[in-house]
Amino acid sequence: MSNITTREVRLASRPTGVPTAGNFTLAETTLDPVQDGQLLVRNRFMSVDPYMRGRMNDRKSYVSPFEIGKVLDGGAVGEVIYISGAAGAVGNVAGQLAKLRGCRAIGSAGSEEKVKHLLEECGFDAAFNYKTGPVLEQLNDAAPDGIDVYFDNVGGESLEAALSALRVNGRIIACGGISGYNEEAPKPGPSNLFNMTTKRLTMKGMIVGDWLHRQSEFEKEVGAHYQAGRLKSLETVVDGLDQAVGAFIGLFEGKNVGKMVVKL
Repeated sequence: MSNITTREVRLASRPTGVPTAGNFTLAETTLDPVQDGQLLVRNRFMSVDPYMRGRMNDRKSYVSPFEIGKVLDGGAVGEVIYISGAAGAVGNVAGQLAKLRGCRAIGSAGSEEKVKHLLEECGFDAAFNYKTGPVLEQLNDAAPDGIDVYFDNVGGESLEAALSALRVNGRIIACGGISGYNEEAPKPGPSNLFNMTTKRLTMKGMIVGDWLHRQSEFEKEVGAHYQAGRLKSLETVVDGLDQAVGAFIGLFEGKNVGKMVVKL
């Protein structure tokens, strides 16, 4: 097989605060020959995710940091013998699955368009725009009797509001904290953290890699919901690898509805 040339996005410098296009370069590279036992996959869609921002810092979290001058790796949908698709962004899927299991689902989003998607397409019972007023006030309006579970992708003000709204023995699933990903120094924690004690709350971190042993179980349950039309997949698709950096930066500007992917 002849050499195959492809393109890749590399980290040119470590961002300070919000990443800019200058932190990245688009480069050409030649693939190594395919060895015995390997498959050549042609990527069709590439995922850009908020967690990538943490890997751009020169410190290890739960995964190793990206290296200067090296390619940024992440999830992709590729083509071999068949085409496989992704379920969608974390938040709206979590809410839909909660609904399918009999819960009342409340969501927050950063625009009226996104709120409409949550209500009309994803079937949330209530949703509000966190940019139009204090989160706690809007959460109390949506759930005057309080909440039992908070799935946290944001941190910051949203986490503090949830700590106030949670009922006794409530639970917090800490999946992300995008509100603080671009801070140069950590912000002080929630002012009402003592509610963890007074309400006997439980907070547990969640990293998807810890649950890969249950992937087949997940695919069976969620795949059935998706095929039956009970689970909606929301995606924002940008066209071309040269738009990948803009798509990634757009995550922190709220430009995506559902999962942000790059069509290659």
